[in-house]
Amino acid sequence: MDERRERERERSKLANDCKLSIGVVNNCRIIPSPLNESMIFILLLFSLLLPLSLSAVTEPSVCDQFEKEFKRIVDQHKDSGFPNSPCRCFDSEKGDGLWIGCTGKSMPLVFDSLKAMPEDKHTDVNKLHVWDSSANIVPKEFLQSFHPSSLIIERSGVSLIRQGTFLPVAFRLRTLALPVNQMKEIDPVLFSELQRLEKLDLSRNKLSALTQYSLSTMKDVTELNLGDNVISSIEDSSFVFLPKLRKLILGGNKIASITKRVYLLPATFKGLSNLEELDLSRNEIRSIDLDAFSDMKQLKWLDLGTNRLSALELRGLTSLQRLLLNNNSIDALKKISLRDLPALNTLSLDRNMLTTLKENDFFELSTSPLLTNLAIAANNISYISPGAFEPIGSSLKVLSLQNNELKSLSLNGRPWMAPLRKLERVLLSGNSINMLKDNELPYSLKHLALDHNKLQKIDVAAFEALRLSHLYLNNNHLHHLPKGTFDPLTNDTLQVIDISFNDWQCLCGEEWLGDWLRENSDKDIAIPRKNGCLSSKSCEVPEAKDDEEHSAWITCIAGILAAVSVLILLVIAWLFMEEGKPPRSLPPNKAYKARGVDSDRLRLINAEHASATAGDELVKRNGSTRKVRFDEK
Repeated sequence: MDERRERERERSKLANDCKLSIGVVNNCRIIPSPLNESMIFILLLFSLLLPLSLSAVTEPSVCDQFEKEFKRIVDQHKDSGFPNSPCRCFDSEKGDGLWIGCTGKSMPLVFDSLKAMPEDKHTDVNKLHVWDSSANIVPKEFLQSFHPSSLIIERSGVSLIRQGTFLPVAFRLRTLALPVNQMKEIDPVLFSELQRLEKLDLSRNKLSALTQYSLSTMKDVTELNLGDNVISSIEDSSFVFLPKLRKLILGGNKIASITKRVYLLPATFKGLSNLEELDLSRNEIRSIDLDAFSDMKQLKWLDLGTNRLSALELRGLTSLQRLLLNNNSIDALKKISLRDLPALNTLSLDRNMLTTLKENDFFELSTSPLLTNLAIAANNISYISPGAFEPIGSSLKVLSLQNNELKSLSLNGRPWMAPLRKLERVLLSGNSINMLKDNELPYSLKHLALDHNKLQKIDVAAFEALRLSHLYLNNNHLHHLPKGTFDPLTNDTLQVIDISFNDWQCLCGEEWLGDWLRENSDKDIAIPRKNGCLSSKSCEVPEAKDDEEHSAWITCIAGILAAVSVLILLVIAWLFMEEGKPPRSLPPNKAYKARGVDSDRLRLINAEHASATAGDELVKRNGSTRKVRFDEK
């Protein structure tokens, strides 16, 4: 027992000598228990991680340093009346560096704030965005304190940028955006400082013209936005120095025409052999000369919408995929010549002045085997020839004809959609179609919009063999559909249906449509209770009862009793009327013999003389006495 206590005392002494530091523990001769090993491991790990965590907490971020400098500048300008800094620092959501945003203050204070940024952190700023500031003139020292790769100054009234402003970022700036300002011209010398500029946005300024040398120093630019200016003239070969340009926006200007060839090359767009997107919408273009775009072998997207075109001829654009001619003055497709467009997949002719679609109107599009989308909405089309779509029938999948004047899907009994063998979606909303007949819809159809028409009748086999997924029949004049009309609309394909806002009339015994809607309620997108009587049971068929014959007899007896009651009431009424009449008087000069029985005579004898055999009674009448005798018999 004493030996055991001695060992414990020795172990305790050794433990007190060891301070459990990293260098001492290894020299201690204590035999550690499993608990002591775990504690030692935790302490070692904590001692290694603690310095790292403390450094992470204590070391300020780059944005913190910027914010501190911004606050210091504001404190120096207390007399300016601005309590807060005009600039803030933000971490980029894309993880490509920081960006600085400045707004709502005077531009001198913005300049001073930007100058105060730490010099060793210049490259950490990826973007500078200045908006809603008064910066009529951008000074030369604007970019000396930092070197962003993206610079945006918008809605700040910029009309002049000093030469040399872009020199500090000559090889770093990739994107320059100066939208919604007051710039009236493009200075080629100024932009020559930007050796690697790729995107330039000068939209919504006051530019009125493009000269041959305005863009001569932008050889690396791939996207150029000059939209929403007042450009009315473009000199020949203005874009010849932009060989890498992929996207050009000229929409919203005052351009009236696109010039013809000069020396076998298109003048206006000469040199744009790599251009892929061209926006000329919202101008005043009345004419485009033949082959004006023929140099653009890579052009994929051409927007000529919202102009004053009444005729157009395009050819040779072998890469063109999308052509927009909406909002023009085209009144006949024979005035539109579209040849040799093998890659075309979308054509928009919305909101023009078309009234008819005749045979051969789309003949030249037969060389466009990839055309899948055709939009001719919001015209005045009332006539479509049965063979009008034949040249594009093997490729078209989407047809938009809404808001026209169509009254039928057939002409002389021939459906004009019959040639469209691959059509999947047709939009016919807002027309005057009053009937849907058998075989008028292609079997390939999946999406049918016939809402806001004047439909009154649908043949029972109108949807036969169709695999519709979307059906819109709302806002028509339908009142009844034959039973089985929707049988082809199986649950496997049907996704959306709307038959609301019609003149539904529920017929007892034929109210199948309401039951069908309830079974497909998950697909019905109609506003609740807008299906009229189809929304609830309109009538119930009474069940047959065993005592049906007895009810007939009861009805008959009740009728007889009612008649008797009426007669009784009539008699009672007559009696009341007779009772109210005065008594009848005796006829004059006619005597009546009084008759009566013994009991009647006895009532006339006074009860006091009832025992006498005969007696006299004096009766006073009219002031005299008279004897009355009653003889016994």
